[in-house]
Amino acid sequence: MDIRYLVAPIVVMGDEKDHCAYVECIKMELGEPDDSGRRRPVPISGSEFQVATDMVIPAISQSPDLDWLKMEDGLELTRWSTFWVD
Repeated sequence: MDIRYLVAPIVVMGDEKDHCAYVECIKMELGEPDDSGRRRPVPISGSEFQVATDMVIPAISQSPDLDWLKMEDGLELTRWSTFWVD
C-alpha cells in the first residue's frame, strides 16, 4: 500500500480488457484559511501523474464500521468513534 498525502485521484483508467491499469492523480496544496480557519486543499496546476495499479478500493466516508466489536468486553468509544483509552 502506498499512502500519499495532499493528492487527489482524477480518473481510474483501464487496459484493453477493462482491467484497472492506473489512477491519474493531481498534487494538492493547502490554500488560504477560510472564515473558519480551515485551509482547504487546492489542485496544483500541471502536477498530474499516474500510479500503476491492478486494484482500486474506493472508500467513501471516514468513519469506521465497528459493528463486529463486542462492546461488553469493556471497550468504550468516543463521540468520534475512536477507542477511549487512559
